[in-house]
Amino acid sequence: GTYQQDQDGHYFQQELRLTSNSDGNFSWYAGVSYYEEDIDVAFTGTKDEEIVCAYYGYYYGVDNCSDYFDYWQAYYDNAYYPGYVTVGAFTPSSNGRMEERNFVNGRYNGWAAYVDLSYQLNDLWDVSLGVRYTYDEKEFSTRAPRPESLLQNYYLLGYMTEQLTDKNDWDQLTPRLVVRYMPNDDVTLFASYTEGYKSGGF
Repeated sequence: GTYQQDQDGHYFQQELRLTSNSDGNFSWYAGVSYYEEDIDVAFTGTKDEEIVCAYYGYYYGVDNCSDYFDYWQAYYDNAYYPGYVTVGAFTPSSNGRMEERNFVNGRYNGWAAYVDLSYQLNDLWDVSLGVRYTYDEKEFSTRAPRPESLLQNYYLLGYMTEQLTDKNDWDQLTPRLVVRYMPNDDVTLFASYTEGYKSGGF
């Protein structure tokens, strides 16, 4: 069998930042950032139908797709589901291959704004307080079409679906606090509290 993953992605990010340039005890910086990302992926798994049937049919004593389908039809007819499940006769695909495909698309973007204020209390102590607001929006879609092969998508994917799309957004306000103590030119002691944020996904 062969496996192929063809992926194309584009990413853009920009950040603008302003920083104070005064010589006093008070200093600050502020900024905004923006990003967007587009991802398109096509997954393809291809296998010989007869080899797949021989692999799964080995346990039942069959080594080809026709006998494999006949085995399961007899199982459903004579065991638990008489007349309820119809497997049918096996017809090979046009190229004798089982091709499973899955298409995935992601459209993501977000922005953030932040400000950080610092004040030097004296020659030994300074303190910084910052806050950041972050917003992320993601749209995700996937499609696993029904293959031509009667073996369907059970080797690589295990499912088939039409186009499924969902969209969601997340946001968070996160703080930052730092206190520093500098008893001399060689030593700096600090305590820091920072909250982080990570958006969700699919």
